[in-house]
Amino acid sequence: MTFLPRGVPHTFLVEGDEPARLISFCFPGGFEAFFAAAGRPAEDEGLPPNEPPDVAKLQQVVGEFGLRFVGPPLRPAT
Repeated sequence: MTFLPRGVPHTFLVEGDEPARLISFCFPGGFEAFFAAAGRPAEDEGLPPNEPPDVAKLQQVVGEFGLRFVGPPLRPAT
């Protein structure tokens, strides 16, 4: 479990060949709208296809929510 106060830059990276699941709790409520805007509707049951994120869409959405990307994307440890 990780607690990140508002305004703290952070990121995550999934390493390995297995799918990962992330549960995020945001208090106070409202930030779940970011995930809805940045994501896409499920095509069927289960995890979505493993494909790169739509960076242009993410850049648009982070601006709409007053967020910003910091630093380059993480790379897997070698």
